Amino acid sequence: MAVEVYSLTYGFSEGCLICGLFSCIFFSSKLQGSGPVPVKQYMLLIGLVKGKSFFQSALQKLNSQLELVLSCSQAKRDTLRETLKSEQKWLEEKKEVLRAGTEHVVKQRLENERLSEHSVLQDTKKKIQKMKDYQNRLMETLADVLAEHFPLPTQETNADKKKKNIPQELNENLISLNEVLELLMNTTLETPHDPYILIDETFWPPYTEMLLRHGIAQRHPEDCFKIRLETFY
Repeated sequence: MAVEVYSLTYGFSEGCLICGLFSCIFFSSKLQGSGPVPVKQYMLLIGLVKGKSFFQSALQKLNSQLELVLSCSQAKRDTLRETLKSEQKWLEEKKEVLRAGTEHVVKQRLENERLSEHSVLQDTKKKIQKMKDYQNRLMETLADVLAEHFPLPTQETNADKKKKNIPQELNENLISLNEVLELLMNTTLETPHDPYILIDETFWPPYTEMLLRHGIAQRHPEDCFKIRLETFY
């Protein structure tokens, strides 16, 4: 109780460890009647008081700095949270766009494949039809040329040959040179492994010899009554 009285009397803080020590030293010296407190004890107490003040100031400064760091960290944390939310939202949107784009690409690819197959088929059909038309025109032109320049023998031509004392029997079943060429070409295309045709009485011998002489047809090496179209490729 006496220590508390002296502490209050001399302005010491109640509850402070250093102030309590200071009060105890001062009160014990009064009780013992030893006179004033030694200077060394005063200096020690003053050093402790100053150290306390410096320590409290340092703690307050450190506390304020830590509070500032905490405030900055909390603000940074809140900012990062908002950034994370926005980035996650952006990522979900991009995933949705990517999903839609992938579905569209797959759909377009399937559609292109279907259209590509259809277009290729149609283009091939057009080319085939074009080649058929071109072949028909060529065959018609060939038939016209052959009919004009290589007609079948008639009774008049046969009579002229009889006047020249060349015996000639006319077969009414003779086929034209155009029909002979068509038969040779069709046989070559239909049965390329056996392209020969048999020469019978329907073939007019002068036309057959002309085809062989000009390298358009070729005889069978073992059967002279068979001919084939010459290989032009």
